Amino acid sequence: MSSGIRTAWRRVVAGLFLLGVATALGLQGCEEGRAPYEVIPRSGSATDYLPPPPVGIRPGTTYARGQFYRFNRRDFFLLPPVAGTDPRFIRGDSVLTIPGATVAQRLRPDLSHPRLASVYADPRLFGFIGALVDTDRFVDGPVLPRAHEFFPHRPGDWWEQNHNNREWIRRDSVIGVVTAPTEEGRTIYRMKHRCTSRDDLALMYFRPPVFDAVVDFSADPARGVAYHAWTLVAERVVHPDLRGGPRGEPSQHNNPLFLWPALGTLGTPDPQAPIPATVDQCLDGLPGYLERFALQVSGENLQVGDIFTTWTYLTVDREAMRQRLNTEPPRGRCAPTIVINRDTLRQFPTGTYSLLTKFEVRVERAYDAFAVLRGGVDTIGVYRSRSMEPGPGVVKLIVAMSLGGVGGLESPAQYIELFMVRELGEVVRRTGINPLSRLQTRLRSAAVGGRVYTPDDLRYRD
Repeated sequence: MSSGIRTAWRRVVAGLFLLGVATALGLQGCEEGRAPYEVIPRSGSATDYLPPPPVGIRPGTTYARGQFYRFNRRDFFLLPPVAGTDPRFIRGDSVLTIPGATVAQRLRPDLSHPRLASVYADPRLFGFIGALVDTDRFVDGPVLPRAHEFFPHRPGDWWEQNHNNREWIRRDSVIGVVTAPTEEGRTIYRMKHRCTSRDDLALMYFRPPVFDAVVDFSADPARGVAYHAWTLVAERVVHPDLRGGPRGEPSQHNNPLFLWPALGTLGTPDPQAPIPATVDQCLDGLPGYLERFALQVSGENLQVGDIFTTWTYLTVDREAMRQRLNTEPPRGRCAPTIVINRDTLRQFPTGTYSLLTKFEVRVERAYDAFAVLRGGVDTIGVYRSRSMEPGPGVVKLIVAMSLGGVGGLESPAQYIELFMVRELGEVVRRTGINPLSRLQTRLRSAAVGGRVYTPDDLRYRD
């Protein structure tokens, strides 16, 4: 391959796929007179072609436990953060500051009081607990035993979820046991999601109006909870010819999705394409799995303050990907083919795709019961455990997905808040990188472990 062709090749790949993120495309270079996808064998293990991670990144899971600072309510207050607050000062959606703090002091609480400076500088800090006695110290968060009970996994169990004010109804069902490529020795359960858009939206612009997705997870009494594989559901874009109708169709769907980068996170769109020709759109709906390491969600128990960090490869099934590339029209979701001299440059030339990504799971809070309010006063859902287990029965988990970038910087790719109830499962999910546009899904009814939960049982209202 000549130096000019090699330079053009690098520019195309960088422009379409990388955009400053650490993606692993399986490229291993090329030989004289042969295109890269001819050099790399199509047989053998995909892990043979994964490039080494950047310096300072070690694939696998690490664990840390944060603590709560027990502050005196007479000296300090918890206040909601103001716009522009550095995330390192926000713990549990609040900022600890002094009474009567100005906007400047709320933006930089560590500069408003010596004690706050030392507390915020302490690496143990996870959150805050207010009290009037026995204060000015760090304490551990509560422990919720048997984490696997928060992730029911009996085949036949089902849950009906209302997504974003009934734009979609998501029906989840445990459909059986499968084999996963990570974490041998665990039993892997498959959860099927069937997402159906509201009738008026489906007729207007939600295409496809019905789609299926799966999530494979394990819930082991001794090894905890982990995710292993899931369908890569993109934030789908509506074709320009279908926009601007009598109801002003939006350019993209707010559809239910799991851990896959938000729209536009990977690559830049082709301005001439009817829909963006980016990685997330090209791989929409394809099966993905975690290569080498599963996403660890919990240990044997859940303790508020637990932090699990996993660097791993999110890999697309090779046969499904090749079928997509072979059947997608030239001006469809995938980038167009580019011919330079004797070489043909196309998206994913090796027929493989692996994304090196970081997942962080935080056990954020524990509740006796969790209520969903409309307008701050109108109750439209109450969720609590019916288990005889004493102590909190509801836990809030935060799952953040990030991509490594140039110079070791990380960029957010996806964010999910999960509210889980012992022996009931997921009751509320909030999704989206931007807090101001985050979507909410909440449980309407379910049948779990032989027990039926009606809307009245959950005090559910549309």
